[in-house]
Amino acid sequence: MESQELYCKKCNSCGFLTLSANYKCPECSQFNWIDKKIKGEGSIYSYSKINVGFGRMANKTPYYLAMIQLDEGLNLLAYIDFSFKENIQINSKVKFHQRTEDNYLSFKVLE
Repeated sequence: MESQELYCKKCNSCGFLTLSANYKCPECSQFNWIDKKIKGEGSIYSYSKINVGFGRMANKTPYYLAMIQLDEGLNLLAYIDFSFKENIQINSKVKFHQRTEDNYLSFKVLE
């Protein structure tokens, strides 16, 4: 998988999409998962500014975490790339952006 690509799991039996590695499909109870490449575009429906971090994020404060709804209908919590944080608003359009210096699931706000 290339660094700027985002994949989800798709149930090959019923088409259910998920970002987590489920043992069986919660919709049809089958064990028939395939990897599916998705656009990685969506919009912010909630966000929070984190002023006190912990662990690996302690020295990156302040930073933003956002609840994102992807165009494919999946919802996820993700890090917003700090170089774009001035533009964060509810309904802002975002695109998956894998940071090379760490392995965080991150997005950048589109202009």
